[in-house]
Amino acid sequence: KQWYQRRVRGAMDKMRKILDCVGQCCEVQAKPLAAVICYLVTDFFPKEQMINTFVSEFLSPRQENREMIALILHDLFQGIIEAGNFAQIAEWVLLVLRNF
Repeated sequence: KQWYQRRVRGAMDKMRKILDCVGQCCEVQAKPLAAVICYLVTDFFPKEQMINTFVSEFLSPRQENREMIALILHDLFQGIIEAGNFAQIAEWVLLVLRNF
């Protein structure tokens, strides 16, 4: 179990580095990263965790490429819907709306 937790933390650190790259690089470099990142991370992490991570990144004051993060969120939501898990998105939105 500890081995698995270390692997998950390591993978999250790597994903965070990719998100930092998306935030710091120019649009030409950020687009390919944004186009594939949600497909890479959803194989390793729960979708709810990824939604929270990407929304937090979108809202981060240090994020300069919000358009790319929005693209990642769109692809993530689209993948969830195509997998037939629309209720998962609806539940997440209802939970988040309480914070606003």
